[in-house]
Amino acid sequence: MRNPLVPKKIKIFVWRLLMKRLPVPVELDKKGIDLHSVRCPMCDNDVESLDHAFIFCSNSMDIWSRVFNWWGLGNFSNLSFNEILRGNASGAGMSSFGKSVWQAMEWICAYYIWKIRNDKIFRENRGVYRLY
Repeated sequence: MRNPLVPKKIKIFVWRLLMKRLPVPVELDKKGIDLHSVRCPMCDNDVESLDHAFIFCSNSMDIWSRVFNWWGLGNFSNLSFNEILRGNASGAGMSSFGKSVWQAMEWICAYYIWKIRNDKIFRENRGVYRLY
């Protein structure tokens, strides 16, 4: 987890995400923690696994789509969060600094998705959230 462009807090978050140590309902359920629901709190369309929360949730897909289009990298929907966060989604023609910037962008987007999710769950204002 070396990227000098990213704060330590986000590096730790990404490490926890890659190690599947974030408390999404499916992972908590595996540990025997009884939850009211294991559905995604953002879209309520599916069970909230790490792949769903960070890739397949319609809110996450909107963010990734905008970022990938902004960088001119095309479609991301066939990638897992591991592939995205490990930098496998970056363009082959990027310089090493460009790849570091892209990786920082990916990590920050994932952290932003997590923050939005947590705000929706834990804040009193449970209204509609704008993702951009």
